[in-house]
Amino acid sequence: MSGVKPSSRKRAFALRFGRSERGATAVEFAIVAAPFMALMMGIVDLALAYTASIALDNATQAAARQIRTGQNIAPSGSTAQETSRQAFRDQICAGMGFMSSDCATNLTVDVRTVTDFSSIALTSPIQNGVFNPGALQFNTGGASQIVLVRAYYQWTLFAPLMNTAMVKLPGKTLLTSVTTFRNEPYDL
Repeated sequence: MSGVKPSSRKRAFALRFGRSERGATAVEFAIVAAPFMALMMGIVDLALAYTASIALDNATQAAARQIRTGQNIAPSGSTAQETSRQAFRDQICAGMGFMSSDCATNLTVDVRTVTDFSSIALTSPIQNGVFNPGALQFNTGGASQIVLVRAYYQWTLFAPLMNTAMVKLPGKTLLTSVTTFRNEPYDL
């Protein structure tokens, strides 16, 4: 071997290395693993957000039934209204199953009366990337009035690429449930 030139040894090594298939599976796995894991995390994150959205819808519908039938009427006065708002939020949180543990910190409600169904304007409480709860109301209305109920849940996303696709708030997306109805004539 001493008579072999260094350049031919390098060329022979390169040829052997190019023909060798040992470790090819590990290299292919390394190339595919990161995008595959990101895709799996995105699918799980999207499934959890979808499940949370359905839970929010169901809980909002059940709690709104209390307003529609006159069982949750917000009395006048800011302290009494805030107590009624908190009771309404607690009703929604109680119906949210696995999400009820952090529901109190992430759920905000907006209940207001409207004059007719065609005049409903669904404005976003997000302004310049910031959630503005000061723009929300809590007015359950009276008998036979039209009421718009919106529940907002700030859902944290975990998958890295879901943040760029769904985020409306820093690191979170806003799950929304909306229902509109005419109160029953419960004062008869």
